[in-house]
Amino acid sequence: MTGATGFIGSYVLERLVSSGDHRVSILMRDKSDPWRIAHLLPKIEVVTGSTENVASLRDVLSRFSPNVLLHLAWSGLAGAARNDMSQVANLVSTLDLVSLAREVGAESFIGLGSQAEYATSASSIDEEAATRPTSLYGTAKLCASLMGERLCEQLRLRFAWIRVFAVYGPKDSPSWLIPSLTRQLLEGKRPVLTAGEQRWDYLFVRDAAEAICRVAETPTARGVFNLGSGQPRTVRSIAEQLRDAIDPRLPMGFGEVPYASGQIMHMEAAVERLKVATGWTPSTPLERGLAETVAWHRQLHDGGVARS
Repeated sequence: MTGATGFIGSYVLERLVSSGDHRVSILMRDKSDPWRIAHLLPKIEVVTGSTENVASLRDVLSRFSPNVLLHLAWSGLAGAARNDMSQVANLVSTLDLVSLAREVGAESFIGLGSQAEYATSASSIDEEAATRPTSLYGTAKLCASLMGERLCEQLRLRFAWIRVFAVYGPKDSPSWLIPSLTRQLLEGKRPVLTAGEQRWDYLFVRDAAEAICRVAETPTARGVFNLGSGQPRTVRSIAEQLRDAIDPRLPMGFGEVPYASGQIMHMEAAVERLKVATGWTPSTPLERGLAETVAWHRQLHDGGVARS
């Protein structure tokens, strides 16, 4: 597994280990901070290395002999990095990992894609929707899915590509909307926001991890799958719910920030294909997920947890 120290990856690893059904090895950079998964390290095998030098992993992975290679790592997820040429390296390493999977005896390659592979839409997006990325990040993800699938066909590997829409929960990167807004409110600040009319599909991270593991564990699950809740909410309603969970009296600056050029106003995943293939369904209502997220950030704010 790659990307285990990341936000989603840490929950996937937790689920794999807690099931008791799997022996897990993760690829971790020498300088990575494993704070999200520190409690799991004694229960797994750690391979030190990076996806930039896949050839160096061949011997150790051959000894481990995985039947599934789960690729969740990807650099340049936010900001200017989404349109940086370094995205090409992500594509190359993904294809190198597909080839390595076959060489070390794996039967399946599971990769993590993104809603950024699709064209913008005013309605629900299914897996047959047009793919028209607006960033190099989305383009590289799309190329990785198309080329990865073809390569897996040639190598006789099962291929599955999971396009993630929006995921939230405890231990998320502080730069994203929900953790950023939660921190500001806990500090008593008045957040400045757009009007919040965007309708976005947010899925609780533990439900996302369960879905990814179901795909990995289901030999018949092949091809592209969307991953979301299928239930979009306005950004304004999410922000107000966070505010109310912290202090309903706190002011909010709705409409004080203009929408960005190319602002996505509707992001909704059709997830029926995933449900049929794996039996998965989201189990955490947004209200409960946000409450758990606020509780975790409150502990962090009060000094009750170690890291942000």
